[in-house]
Amino acid sequence: MADYSFVKDDEGGVHGIWLRDPSQANDQSLLLALLTQHGHSPMCIARGTRVVPNRYDNSGGCFVMFGSDRAPGE
Repeated sequence: MADYSFVKDDEGGVHGIWLRDPSQANDQSLLLALLTQHGHSPMCIARGTRVVPNRYDNSGGCFVMFGSDRAPGE
């Protein structure tokens, strides 16, 4: 599967997903599977997604952000 982490706000709302492998960023079925596997609503993808390179830390990868939510470090 994927090496990933959810981007959440202080209340636990999901705003995006960090993926170590940027080639997985456009895999909608993977994103849906990760969200539903952890009990998060897949409807956040309906707001649209955008891929943002990870410039926040040295872990590499990218962020897939939902709607106009900002990625860490943006």
